[in-house]
Amino acid sequence: MEPKNTESKIGAPEPRANHTANYFKEKVYIFGGHGGVGYQRTSYNDVHFFDCETSEWTKVEIQGGAAPEARGGHSSMVLAEKEMLIIYGGWSSTN
Repeated sequence: MEPKNTESKIGAPEPRANHTANYFKEKVYIFGGHGGVGYQRTSYNDVHFFDCETSEWTKVEIQGGAAPEARGGHSSMVLAEKEMLIIYGGWSSTN
């Protein structure tokens, strides 16, 4: 039986691999990756967070400039003192 790959019923980001996850201030931030509903081969450049206190997902709107290019296989870290998510490297499934 093939595993199901469907849209989330709880507002989670689309299914993906090759993304990063960082924990900061009771939230887990997800950036990028490859995948999609129905096993698409989409590259993502979105940021979502899971609030560990409320158990809810939220999509983050990028502010202060353009979002990084869509990618997976990258590295990321939180720069806590500036409350920034740093993204480095990776690749796009469209390149």
